[in-house]
Amino acid sequence: MKKFLLLASACLYGMVGFAQRKNLIKLDIHSPIFRTGIISYERVLNTNSSIGIGFLYTDQSGGFTNATYLSRLAITPEYRFFLSKKEAPSGFYASAFARYQWMEAREWNTLYDDFGMAEPYNYYIEKELSTFGGGLTLGFQEVFKERIVIDLFLGTVWNSGDKRKDLSAQNNYYTPEPNEIFKPYVGYFIRSGVNVGIAF
Repeated sequence: MKKFLLLASACLYGMVGFAQRKNLIKLDIHSPIFRTGIISYERVLNTNSSIGIGFLYTDQSGGFTNATYLSRLAITPEYRFFLSKKEAPSGFYASAFARYQWMEAREWNTLYDDFGMAEPYNYYIEKELSTFGGGLTLGFQEVFKERIVIDLFLGTVWNSGDKRKDLSAQNNYYTPEPNEIFKPYVGYFIRSGVNVGIAF
């Protein structure tokens, strides 16, 4: 009986250990540079693939965008295929993802009187925009001590909303219009991550 209990305990411990590696929660540690927080959840499907979802929030970022201030929310479902001999969720991987994004931009403008009869008037332009997009990334992920997760990736993302007005009849070029205030988060952009988390 004692041997049976020891064997059962060992099997249970092994199963729990495997289950602990099937779920991962991660935080992006370089996004706060841009006043952004990103948290993601990943679930291992089998030995070479996983699915996940990420949530992004930016609180009135300034200086990196065309707007004076820009807030945004994004939801990013993702599928990962692991390319190395290691079992998921460890090793090199390629991923495909979709993205829904909502943004609110504020731009500081100054209105001048053509005749110089009044003081300049300062005001904000506010706009909202929802976009859809997707992209591909390549990355590497490792789980240390069956608990600590390090996840690094780099890729491209495309978001809708990069509308352009044709001015070719006048100037023979295209100018971004009317969503330039949301740059660089409309059209093509780079997606990167330096994630740290736990496996359970």
